[in-house]
Amino acid sequence: VGIFILVMLLVLFAMFYRVTGQQAGSEEYYVVFEKITGIKRGTAVTYGGFPIGHLANIEPINENNRTRYKMHLSIRGDWKIPDDSVAQIVMPGVIADRQIEISEGVSQNKLAPQSLIPSVESTDMMALVNSIATELDQSIPMLTADASRVIKKLDHSAELLENILNEVQEYYSHLQLS
Repeated sequence: VGIFILVMLLVLFAMFYRVTGQQAGSEEYYVVFEKITGIKRGTAVTYGGFPIGHLANIEPINENNRTRYKMHLSIRGDWKIPDDSVAQIVMPGVIADRQIEISEGVSQNKLAPQSLIPSVESTDMMALVNSIATELDQSIPMLTADASRVIKKLDHSAELLENILNEVQEYYSHLQLS
């Protein structure tokens, strides 16, 4: 019974180790971003959509009164990354978690472990939608006021046209009576 419990505990620890993404022989690379919305330790790192590692740690860096975030990526040791590859924070689906996607470069030279992977900032769709909504909030009152002025002018023009048509009709009525 003791040996069975010991074996089960080892299996349990091995499963925890596997589930948390820890891999034997993984190498550490770095990437720096200005905005990391939705990113946390353990976030998946993919290469062309294929999972190759995870985000091990995030370190805030203050340079020139600007905060940036250095991310320590733990990537499979057998995975070689061309030195012109680029990392970007992506959201592969509408309800999917964000992940760090490394787009494959074409260079024959490979990055050495502990190297910095160049990054490209991604567009935050929710911030973009919020910005559009704010702009619409500010524009709608002006558009409504402009539309109101146009409608008043159209009403006035319609009244003038109606008066002219009534005068023309009266004129023709007098001609027919005469």
